[in-house]
Amino acid sequence: MKAVAQHIQLNVSNPDFYRKLLAYFEGKVLMDESGYLGVQVGEMSFWIFLVNEKHKQVPFNRHARGIHHVGFRVDKRSDVDAFFKEYLQANGIAVLYEKPKEYPEFGSNYYAVKCEDPDGIVIEVFHKDE
Repeated sequence: MKAVAQHIQLNVSNPDFYRKLLAYFEGKVLMDESGYLGVQVGEMSFWIFLVNEKHKQVPFNRHARGIHHVGFRVDKRSDVDAFFKEYLQANGIAVLYEKPKEYPEFGSNYYAVKCEDPDGIVIEVFHKDE
């Protein structure tokens, strides 16, 4: 059976981080209510929920069970650089590994920049040759 990933739910401490990030990627807002946000980016919809108060103190560790990162593929290498300058640097968001770079272990011309959301989930914007 063939399937296509269609949506993901993230429980986060700062939904505004994703509201701004997904707007940068021209995401279509499906729902924006107190405590949750739904945004369509390409074929994938993101459902962003404010974490329940009783779970806020549970620390996130991207190397433990659960999600490690969310990747956004862009059309051109220059789009990675634009995201780095126009979004990350402009918003004072710290970049993992200092700047965009090549990741040959992930394939030919795999070029990416990575940052963390306020909870520690890695956001990766990448370009890879077909």
